[in-house]
Amino acid sequence: MEVDSYRNQLSKPCQNPSIDKKSCCSDQKIVKEGSDDLKIAFNNLIFEQQTFFATFFYTYVNLFEGLDENIVPFKDYSPPFIERDVQILYETYLI
Repeated sequence: MEVDSYRNQLSKPCQNPSIDKKSCCSDQKIVKEGSDDLKIAFNNLIFEQQTFFATFFYTYVNLFEGLDENIVPFKDYSPPFIERDVQILYETYLI
């Protein structure tokens, strides 16, 4: 009985007629005029801005410069002595 009464409640139309589906779009256009006064003169920088710009530029330029030579830290050391081949000993192979 409970399932039938629940189905009847679902099949009834909505009891709140004030809820209507509204359109998600509107046909209004908002136009905002910009101003040309927003340009900053780069010749009027304060000392802190000049310091930041110089540091940023120096760091950015040196970021892409590579080392003069490849440094291999273990070049002078010999490889370790392997008493037995562990892969063959345990029969584990990379396929």
